[in-house]
Amino acid sequence: MSQLSNQHRLVIFTLGALVAVPAFAHVGHGQETGAIVDSFMAGVTHPLTGLDHLAMLLGVGFISAQTPGLKKQLSLIVSALLSILLGLSFGALTGAFTGMESLILGSVFVAAAALGFKASGRSHLATVGAVLSVVMLLAHGWAHGVEAPASALLAFAPGMLVSATGLLITGHLIGRAVPARWLSPVLAFSGVMLALAS
Repeated sequence: MSQLSNQHRLVIFTLGALVAVPAFAHVGHGQETGAIVDSFMAGVTHPLTGLDHLAMLLGVGFISAQTPGLKKQLSLIVSALLSILLGLSFGALTGAFTGMESLILGSVFVAAAALGFKASGRSHLATVGAVLSVVMLLAHGWAHGVEAPASALLAFAPGMLVSATGLLITGHLIGRAVPARWLSPVLAFSGVMLALAS
């Protein structure tokens, strides 16, 4: 039996991580035991316990790694974090909107498409996909702005941003080692698993 290359190991690890984590519906997520999302630790753990966040944040990290130029890569990661924070604020101020769950699910496929376009050399479409992926992170933050009272966001938001930063950086490091042609189908598959689990 031949040895697996480091790239194949990373793909297998990433696929396993994306598939092994349970998916949760957003509004009400984290309330199974009656506790609301209201603490720093809830913010830290939340992106790690929902396949939608895990897949999307790793996916945007993958995209950043495939983006030429360190300045653009950093811009993408910072923009992703700002998008989540804006979404949290909008959710707290306005409440849920129709189609939020579909937008969250669709965001994973948009990120997969951005990577697919990059792999096939369609850089303009890859750029559009990258920008849309960052914008669609608004919905991920929005859902949790809806869940928690505004006062709770002061504890939850920093925790969520810490965890999101870690996942974006992890995705970036994986994306530097694994080609987009592998990452795109892994991300799309995670989106399919999320859709089936919803």
